[in-house]
Amino acid sequence: MEIERNGNCLSLILDQDLTVAVVKALKDQILSSLDDDVIMVIVDLKNVEMIDSTGISLLISLQNTLKKNSGELSLENTSEDVAHMFQLMRLDKHFNVSKR
Repeated sequence: MEIERNGNCLSLILDQDLTVAVVKALKDQILSSLDDDVIMVIVDLKNVEMIDSTGISLLISLQNTLKKNSGELSLENTSEDVAHMFQLMRLDKHFNVSKR
């Protein structure tokens, strides 16, 4: 994962699927980069084809953390399959999801 910071915006560029195998390490990296000044997190999913329940849990946790500071989470470059999954689970109502 690549992390870029621009002012109060944090961009996360994922390089693999968001599954139980990688979530713990990703969460540690994200939390070490997140501080009270960050009010926007953009997660680039261009290299992600699958997100399991652990990955969804990570995104929800990140969203809840940001909301405490009136922040926002945005998911960008989402594949059709992943975007469809968010729609089925009605998570697209809680995340800003943009397709590839």
